[in-house]
Amino acid sequence: MTDEISVEQTFTQVDVVDQEANVNIEIIDAATVVGPAGPANVLDIGTVTTGAAGSSASATITGTSPAQTLNLTIPRGDTGATGPTGATGATGPQGIQGPAGPTGATGATGPTGPQGPKGDTGDTGPTGATGATGATGPQGPKGDTGDTGATGPTGPAGATGATGATGATGPQGPKGDTGDTGPQGPAGPTGPTGATGATGATGATGATGPGVAAGGTTGQILTKNSATDYDTYWATPGAASYTEVVKQYVKNDSTAKSKGEAVYISSADGTNPIVSYADADTEPTSSKTLGLLESSLSSNQHGYVITEGRLSGIDTSTATAGDAVWLSSTPGGLTFGAPPTGNVHTVFIGIVTKANASTGEILIKVQNGYELDELHDVSAASPTAGDIIQWATDGTNYMWRKKSISAAGIAASGHDHNGTYEPTNTAILKSLIDSKGDLIVGTADNTPAILPVGTTAGHVLTVDSSQTAGVKWAAQTGGSKVYYQAAEPTGAADGDIWVDSDDTSSIVANAVPLSTVDALGDLIVGTGNDTVTRLGIGSTGQILTVDSGTASWATNNAFSVIDAAGDIIVGTANDTVVRLGKGSENQVLTIVNGNVVWSDPGIHTFLGV
Repeated sequence: MTDEISVEQTFTQVDVVDQEANVNIEIIDAATVVGPAGPANVLDIGTVTTGAAGSSASATITGTSPAQTLNLTIPRGDTGATGPTGATGATGPQGIQGPAGPTGATGATGPTGPQGPKGDTGDTGPTGATGATGATGPQGPKGDTGDTGATGPTGPAGATGATGATGATGPQGPKGDTGDTGPQGPAGPTGPTGATGATGATGATGATGPGVAAGGTTGQILTKNSATDYDTYWATPGAASYTEVVKQYVKNDSTAKSKGEAVYISSADGTNPIVSYADADTEPTSSKTLGLLESSLSSNQHGYVITEGRLSGIDTSTATAGDAVWLSSTPGGLTFGAPPTGNVHTVFIGIVTKANASTGEILIKVQNGYELDELHDVSAASPTAGDIIQWATDGTNYMWRKKSISAAGIAASGHDHNGTYEPTNTAILKSLIDSKGDLIVGTADNTPAILPVGTTAGHVLTVDSSQTAGVKWAAQTGGSKVYYQAAEPTGAADGDIWVDSDDTSSIVANAVPLSTVDALGDLIVGTGNDTVTRLGIGSTGQILTVDSGTASWATNNAFSVIDAAGDIIVGTANDTVVRLGKGSENQVLTIVNGNVVWSDPGIHTFLGV
C-alpha cells in the first residue's frame, strides 16, 4: 500500500510515502528566490499513530523553524494472505526436569503368592476359656418302656372310709311284756275368749330405731350392702336408655384402685361381682378381664367398670391417637401400640381416641385372647411334651385332637446330628477321610473322592486334566521357591531362597542376599550381567542420573542458571543456553540481529532505524 500525503507550509512541501512501515520523508524548498542561508531546519518525529484500515494517511507539522515536529497518522494495512506453513523446526533441547508430582494412589493388592511348605508344629497354646453353653437341643423320641421295678414298700394306712348305708330292717321280734303307764296326755283345746277388759295406761316411749341411712342425692336409691338389718347405702341406678357406655356395677376388693385401671371378676358377694387387678401373666387374671374402672375406688367400695364405650379424663400421654390398647403384665396396667411379647396372654382393651396426660380418652371394647384348647374345634387339654395336633375322630366327631406321636400313627425314628449319620446322596460322609491331610475333591457332578496327602516335601497341588480328580501333587515347575527348614534344601534351582530355622536367610544359587541392603533408601543396581551392587541413598536434592553408563546420585544443576525472579533461559546454539535477565518496566521481548533482547517500544520499529 502506498499513500501520498502533501503538507503545505510556507515555501515547503512534504511528501510521505508509506511502504510497508518504512517512511521516507523528503523536504523540498520551492522558493524561487534564494535568500540568505538561514539556520538548518531540524524536523523531529513526534507521534506516529496507526489509523483505521482504509482511511487516509495524514501528517501535521507543529512548531516553528528551525525546530519543528512531524506527527504522522498511517492507516492499518489490509490483512495479507496466509503464508505457507514453514518447515518444522529442529527439536529443541530437553527442558529442565519439573518438580516431582504427587504420590500416586496405592495400587491394587497383588495376588496371593503360593502357600509355603508346612512349618513345624508350634507349641500347644493355652486352653481357651470355656465357651457359652449351647442352646438345648430338641427332645429326643420317647425311649422304650423300662423293665418293671421292684415292688415298693407298703404305703401308710389310708383314711377311714365313709359309713356304709343302713342295712335292711330285720324281722319283727316277739311281743314284749306290757310297759309302764305313759305320761299325761296334752291339754284340751282352749275355750272361747272372754270379753275385752279396760285399756291400760300408755307405756313410756322406746328408743329410736336405726331407720334409713343418712345422705343420698336426688335420683339415688337405697341399696342393701349386706344381709344385716339396716346395712344400706345410697347408690345411683343405671338408666335403662343408656347406650353410649355399657358399665357394670361392682364391688372393689380390699386393694384401692385408680380410675382407668384394668380389672377382672375375681369373686362375688352374693349380689355384686368383686373385681381385682387384671394382668396378662396368667390365664385366670386375663381371660375374665371385665374392663376399666370409671372412677377410683377405695377398699371394698362400690362403683362402675366400663365394659364398652368411651372412658375420658385419663393419662394417655405415652400413646398416639389410634394406637391399640392391650392388657400388660403389670397388675391393672395397659400398654399401647403393639401387643406385649413373650409368654403372656393377649387381651385387647380398645383404641386410644385422644392422647393427653390428663384428658386422654380410650374407646373400650374388650376382646379376650384364647388358648389353643379354648377353641371350639380343638381338644388339647393337659398336653405333654412331644404331643402333636391331628384332625381325628373319637369315633363320633372329627376335630383337632391332641395325640402322642405313636397314637397319631407316626413311626418313631430319629438320628443324631454329630456327623456320624448323613442321609444318602445329600451330604459328604466323613468316612471318606482316611488320613491326616486328605483332601475331598470332586471327580464329577455330585461325586466326591479323596486325594491322599502328598508324600514328597515341596510338592504342590497342580491341575492335571488327565487325573481322575483333575488335580495332583507334583513338583513345582517355574518360578522361585522359598524353603523354611533347618537343613539346606536339595534340588534347589536358581532364584530359590532358603530361610533356615533361626530366621537367618541363606541364599541358594543366584538370589540377592538380604545383607546387600544396609540402610533405608539403598538401591540394588545392576553393574553387569547377573551382577549387582548396592547404591547408597543420595543427599537431599540430588537426583538419580547416569554418568558414563553407571547409575549415580548427582546434584541437580538445572536451576543454577537462574539468578533472580523474571530470568529467562534462552537458547544460543544447539544444546546451549544462556540466562536473559528480566527487562525494564514496559519493555518488550524482540529480536535484534537474530538475538532475543528486551527493548523499548520506540518509533524506530516503524522507521527501520
